[in-house]
Amino acid sequence: MNDSDLVSAGLPAESVQAIRSELFGTGDPLDVSVVVPAYNEAESLPELLDRIQASLTPITERFEVLVIDDGS
Repeated sequence: MNDSDLVSAGLPAESVQAIRSELFGTGDPLDVSVVVPAYNEAESLPELLDRIQASLTPITERFEVLVIDDGS
């Protein structure tokens, strides 16, 4: 997901840049975004997140993992 996707989803462009700058100290785009659906997955999340980090760190240091639990 890139900034234009977030803007298309309804977030103002200024908000997207402000969020990225606050979280990452820069407005530069990330190399990888991982979206994890996580309804009722509290027990398995720590191991999954460790595995994602171990897999991505050799490739890039610029990644994000979004864990989504919409309660459905």
